[in-house]
Amino acid sequence: GLGDVYKRQTLKHTSLRLMLTKAANKGMICKHIDIKNAFVSSYLSDEHEIYISIPKGMSKKSVRTTLGDKAKGIPDNRIVLRLVKSLYGLKQSSMTFNKALMNKLKSDGWTQCVSDQCILYREQAYGKEYLICYVDDCIYIGKHQMGFSKMFKQLSERFIVKDEGTLKWFLGTKIIRNKKTRT
Repeated sequence: GLGDVYKRQTLKHTSLRLMLTKAANKGMICKHIDIKNAFVSSYLSDEHEIYISIPKGMSKKSVRTTLGDKAKGIPDNRIVLRLVKSLYGLKQSSMTFNKALMNKLKSDGWTQCVSDQCILYREQAYGKEYLICYVDDCIYIGKHQMGFSKMFKQLSERFIVKDEGTLKWFLGTKIIRNKKTRT
């Protein structure tokens, strides 16, 4: 059911701590990425037919013009619109976005961890790299800036992404790193 889907989309705190510890111990870079307008960037599948009444501020005349003959004889209060893209506030929004994100990442060669599906990895010529995803916030962990640049470019092909720089905060936790002691 939906409960199982939401559990799979939730990052385990112990997994996050383990990955940050690994990054510190191996001297890997940790970059923070934010995906802008995440929920409205994903399309609803046919299994999620959702209809809304004409929103306030939207011209009923423009809706009628768009619908043409299909709207003839139908009163304004009986016209509904089918959503094509997800909206913030829908129960399906998080799941729909997560599916779109995972499909994109898998097509770019990423594999989800079995123990925590919010963590992905892939092997590249410059070493293994990891991506930790929590809804629309991601952490890239890798050995080289080149790996981050490649991942960022690939993600930009599908989503509006922002490089938030070196990881300093994540999920309300301040991240302090000491490169000398690798902690």
